[in-house]
Amino acid sequence: MTVHQKLLNFAKGTAYPFILNLPFYAKYSINISILIVGSTATGQCNDNSDVDICLLCEEHIFNDISTGTNWINGSPTEIIMNDIQLHYYAISYEAIEKKLAEYDDVAFYVYGNAVALSDNSGLYNKIKGLIFNDETRTNRKNKAIDMLVRRNRALKQILQKENDPILRIKVGLEIIELLLKTIALSDQIEFDTRKRFYITALDGDIGKNMACKVDSLINFLSDVGNIENKDKSCLFTQTVDDCIESIQREQGR
Repeated sequence: MTVHQKLLNFAKGTAYPFILNLPFYAKYSINISILIVGSTATGQCNDNSDVDICLLCEEHIFNDISTGTNWINGSPTEIIMNDIQLHYYAISYEAIEKKLAEYDDVAFYVYGNAVALSDNSGLYNKIKGLIFNDETRTNRKNKAIDMLVRRNRALKQILQKENDPILRIKVGLEIIELLLKTIALSDQIEFDTRKRFYITALDGDIGKNMACKVDSLINFLSDVGNIENKDKSCLFTQTVDDCIESIQREQGR
């Protein structure tokens, strides 16, 4: 049995019944959807991974059931069962809806990859409608490309004028991160910038085709900090330009 299967079995066979027996659940059972989120949902788990369970409900119910917790600040309740750490928390549909409207990448990743154990409230189906929406996908991608182009323009100015190596490298790294984000969105792959960003963002067809260029940018990064090394700085910006052009060509197809 794989680690992933073991954690899924725990989530369904142990954590789920535990959640169903929480004191408030009987009162609100038809109003709460129960989701597996995090690495157990995505399959990116290992022997040290926790199991994360989300209780999705409307805001007025969240305000009632969250009393005595720190869920409002994003801190889950923790408990160890069968030598596996369970994290569970509630969040309101309204809070997720707001994050999605703000194009919060983490929210798209977490709830786009969630596994529903139950959707009694129907709220998770509504969340999926917001996430897996062609207009939303197009807007996120266009916004990412626009930001990448604008920051790339700023980077060229910094490389021409700025002597501070830290600032030069910092902006270069920002460009690489924006590029990874744009590639992932072009491949319609959700990602978490906090975890396994590089691997996840390059997992699609466009990402695999551009992986070598991204690796080159990473290798050039330390040289970008040296204002005297104009050749490497030029190679960096040329490679970024090539990547942007490739993404725009793919978008135009």
